[in-house]
Amino acid sequence: MFRHPHRAGRRGRFTAEARAAVSGLGFDGVTGRVAFDEYGDPRNRRLTVYTVTGGTWTTVTSGPGNR
Repeated sequence: MFRHPHRAGRRGRFTAEARAAVSGLGFDGVTGRVAFDEYGDPRNRRLTVYTVTGGTWTTVTSGPGNR
């Protein structure tokens, strides 16, 4: 089972200063609003699963990337 780095007893790869800097960052990007939580992770993740059949990509499912 996947465990988030800060919950697994590790602090992740970012320093506390880097996490603090991006935690207040937010902007409108090409794919929509981009913002980060206190751990430097994106607030509005989206996961899309594709399948390729005969060279054609088809979306299987798409939704929020839950933690």
